[in-house]
Amino acid sequence: MSDKNCKLKTIVTNNIKYYREQNNLSQEELSVRLGKTKKFIENLEQEKYKKEPTLVLIENISIILNVPIVKFFTERKSD
Repeated sequence: MSDKNCKLKTIVTNNIKYYREQNNLSQEELSVRLGKTKKFIENLEQEKYKKEPTLVLIENISIILNVPIVKFFTERKSD
């Protein structure tokens, strides 16, 4: 995996966690809505998920969280 891919994966996974928390959803609540396990969400947010998140997965998360999909690919400035 190239450095650019690693950076993008980090941006996406950080944003998944950020927007999930902004929506006051627990990892378990998000996992149920996605039809995944809580462990899957934990691994995804901690970048322990071996594969890169698919566009379909990110799209489904964006729908659940009501966040435009492009925001998951945009690096946020530190709060």
